[in-house]
Amino acid sequence: MADIVSTVAWIVLAAVVLALIVYITAKVVEYRNPPIGNFVKVDGTTLHYVERGSGSPVLFLHGNAMVVAAGFSGHGYKFCSGIGEILADLVMYGATSHDTRLFSLSRPALAMPPSC
Repeated sequence: MADIVSTVAWIVLAAVVLALIVYITAKVVEYRNPPIGNFVKVDGTTLHYVERGSGSPVLFLHGNAMVVAAGFSGHGYKFCSGIGEILADLVMYGATSHDTRLFSLSRPALAMPPSC
């Protein structure tokens, strides 16, 4: 029984040390790489915004979800700007009105979608 308690104590200690390392590392990274843009407080919620370019403003709102878009080449977003719209729809509404068959895994890899 004492061995189990000792093992659990070491595991808890290791988890606390790792959590502390992650916390400190995150703070160092945040300090070295401050966010680009500005912050504004609205109804107690802090919003981050970035102003770029000129002309009519474009505002993208998104929910509290983490989205990872992978499987595109580095320039894929440049040629298929609709990907951002599709991702925003999926985060906000769980569905999109855009035709996502163009991005199907069954589509030949070298064929360029006609809408790009």
